[in-house]
Amino acid sequence: MKEVFRLDNKRLDILIARIKESGDETAFAEFYELTSKGLFSYLLSIVRRREVAEDLMQDTYVRFRQSVQSYKSGNPAAFLIEIGKNIAFNHIKRAKYETATDFSEWEPVSGEKSVEELADTTVTDAMKKVLTADEAQIVMLYVVAGFKHREIAEIVKKPVGTVLWTYNNSLKKLRKYLKEEQA
Repeated sequence: MKEVFRLDNKRLDILIARIKESGDETAFAEFYELTSKGLFSYLLSIVRRREVAEDLMQDTYVRFRQSVQSYKSGNPAAFLIEIGKNIAFNHIKRAKYETATDFSEWEPVSGEKSVEELADTTVTDAMKKVLTADEAQIVMLYVVAGFKHREIAEIVKKPVGTVLWTYNNSLKKLRKYLKEEQA
């Protein structure tokens, strides 16, 4: 899940060119329509609170409009995600918000499985049984949200080495538990 949304980059580049040239509101509305679901899902994976993700999404589009002149053709989704990531991390730092691994607060974006459906999986059940909240959070951020260990370290405010150790230790715990369950 490294690439958050798969879109027609050529179409998005055309829309951005129209926005850059004349501030075309129709082009911006189409750009928003094509990218908002993916951006919202990405932000929700970081902050895990729907209302906060909605606010950050709007802030991201405002910042996008302000910085669209600096965009160079190529990967418009990555440009938008980078803006969103920076805004989300700044929010976390400012609010000293600690992301908790409370799966009950996650809400599905249309077309995605609900938290309850995801919780039915064997691995998710195992995570709830054998991992601490911090361990589960690091595993989810890496495996599900697709963050790099360095990015996870920024989110959880721990050294990269600690995040790597926690991740690897968590996988060992899960493997051991799942092997015991199968036996």
